[in-house]
Amino acid sequence: MPSTARGRSASSARHCLLAILAIAIFLTSAAAAAADTGELARAGDAFVLQESGQRVWIVGNDAVSFKMGLNSSGALNTMGLDRTGYDRQWKPGTAADFTFLVGSKRLTPGQGTFAFREARASATGDTVRLELVFEDPSSKIRVTRNYACTAGSGAVEVWSVFETTGTTAKVTIGDIGVWRLVMPVSAVNWVTGLQAGEEQGGRFTRQRTALPAGGQFELSSATRSSETAVPVVWFSGTPGSFFGGVNWSGAWKLEASGPAGNGLVTVEFSLGGTTTSVLRDQPLEGPHGFFGVARKDQADVTLALQRYFTQGVRHGRPLEAPVTYNTWFAYGTRIDEEALRDEMGHAARAGVELFMIDAGWYAGPEGVWDFSAGLGNWVPDPERFPSGLGALTDYAHELGMKVGVWVEPERLDLSTVYELKLAKERFLATTGGRYHGEMDNGEATTAQICLGDAEARAWLLAQLVQLIDSARPDFLKWDNNFWINCDRPGHGHGTKDGNFAHVKGLYAVLAELRTRYPALSIENCAGGGNRLDAGLLQFTDSAWMDDVTAPSSHVRHNLEGLGTIFPPAYLLSFVTNGEFESLLDGSGRTLEFRSRMPGMLGLTWRSFEFDDEDLDEIAAEIATAKTIRGAVPAAAAYMLTDQARADGNGAFDAVQLFSPSARTSAVFVYASDGLDWFTVRLQGLEPETRYLISTVWGEELAEATGAELMTTGVEIINSSDSGAQVVLFTPRAASPAASPRPAAE
Repeated sequence: MPSTARGRSASSARHCLLAILAIAIFLTSAAAAAADTGELARAGDAFVLQESGQRVWIVGNDAVSFKMGLNSSGALNTMGLDRTGYDRQWKPGTAADFTFLVGSKRLTPGQGTFAFREARASATGDTVRLELVFEDPSSKIRVTRNYACTAGSGAVEVWSVFETTGTTAKVTIGDIGVWRLVMPVSAVNWVTGLQAGEEQGGRFTRQRTALPAGGQFELSSATRSSETAVPVVWFSGTPGSFFGGVNWSGAWKLEASGPAGNGLVTVEFSLGGTTTSVLRDQPLEGPHGFFGVARKDQADVTLALQRYFTQGVRHGRPLEAPVTYNTWFAYGTRIDEEALRDEMGHAARAGVELFMIDAGWYAGPEGVWDFSAGLGNWVPDPERFPSGLGALTDYAHELGMKVGVWVEPERLDLSTVYELKLAKERFLATTGGRYHGEMDNGEATTAQICLGDAEARAWLLAQLVQLIDSARPDFLKWDNNFWINCDRPGHGHGTKDGNFAHVKGLYAVLAELRTRYPALSIENCAGGGNRLDAGLLQFTDSAWMDDVTAPSSHVRHNLEGLGTIFPPAYLLSFVTNGEFESLLDGSGRTLEFRSRMPGMLGLTWRSFEFDDEDLDEIAAEIATAKTIRGAVPAAAAYMLTDQARADGNGAFDAVQLFSPSARTSAVFVYASDGLDWFTVRLQGLEPETRYLISTVWGEELAEATGAELMTTGVEIINSSDSGAQVVLFTPRAASPAASPRPAAE
């Protein structure tokens, strides 16, 4: 249990005096620095500054600042990256933050003939931007390097816009750098992807490795962003943690070289082997990237990342995480109007907020799990849905629920091309002339639409608009179950940038939907979590992590890995009545529900298989999830133990949801049989604040200061038959000192 706070010693008093002096010196130097800079743009706490009389700029806010400038020869160099107001200063190495190839010629900003032309600063809404323009007359190309920071964000965002100059029709570029920094770091941390094998640690597993002197570390994807690793990393260094990534849903590459003799590591995100063309009068915007620094502890890295995602990427658009019923695991494609009306009634009674109509609403599926046949006809099956999908939306709204509809826009059944003649064959992606690289076209039954093709994008958008206007859903579940990198001629891309063109096209369609239907929410599903990245986080409001959504230990493993990076409210998983876990077995329900409650709670059942008592117990679990969501809004997730083992063989695991806005926490602990009690130490609390420790239902258990809870910790008794405990920690007004007794539910 936390120990009682003690009085200060003479030594600690001297340390306090030294700290005050240090703060005074820092403030004095900061004021002097401010006098030597001019403010070019501001949005809230975000700013662009320029040093007086110098071609040196600073972009940042109250959390992060990035300094870059031109040296005496005109070369662009990184000069600083720091957490604003943090006493441990980073000292990055001197280097340009991006390069690329024009043909075989490497261009680095400000070096050789690639000369600086002008700087522009602006503020739009909550974001400031600095634009540095460079031009190479010999290569006929102009590049505008963008640096942006949003008020309240935890990172700086960077990207490049490429244009041809003069009458040049086309310039080919390759080895396109998103960002590069040289930092004093010694180890790299990352999370594996959905398709990571056991030798790589398995899916969505937190990994860490030391960087050997003179060595090389690499992560990459040649297809979708998170198939092998999530495109976000964080590095450990003496001043703390340095993090960054790319906001991109296709191919990417990370290289970390070093440490060199001076202890510096060159870290670079790029598009790898992508080669593409910049066309006259068609500016090409490259992928966005981001970077920032944090304190040493993992909780601060997670909080900085999620502040960037919520403010810098989503610009305050909330992640609502509605409790969701989904038809798939219970019915497959065997759904019809009558069955769904019945399930909607039971779901509303249980407290469900979103009813998702998954695959199978269109004509064509032949087997219960066959969702490919008929894909691409975009019309509800008139036999099974005679009233159309809009009538179901109206009924769900009458019951107080929202409605979602599944789509897989990037793939279609070839019969809709050759028999129904809906999409054109020329829209279809091929690699080496094949729809599927491993089979002849005569054997293929489905194919991918290449969204690099402008006509294909227009056709697809028209189908989506027609569906949305007729069905009037509140959500779309956007699935993606197949991928090839298209190299087909005539799609507006070459042989080495089909991946790039498709992702750009995908973003264009999603951006248009956001403009037309600003209230529409979209679920990100790519055969599970094959496209988990900040690029899609901009356009989507939830993400289905994994088609394997049981047992509970597997779900917690995924949540605890991905929750290190993404807001937990974005991460969706399901309580199922299936082979690995059965909702019919009431003894395990608490564990099953609470293993999914830290994220977005999904569930699925056939209501006729349950009696009223079962449905009432399900409703009680849903009510608990809503109570926690209300008590800890917009939470970040901090791991308090090692990540849960996917096979369930761990002794116990614990995760803390922390709400920066409400300053509250909920701690979820999951213990194996035979473990009577355990101690957890919280993170990110206010040391001097007293916290009330209580159950989800408001039973007061104890009080302690934040310092006590973070150092000594709190003991939790394993009083639940399920082994799943949830304890709330709420700030309260100062009161007489009291050490907490063991907390139990």
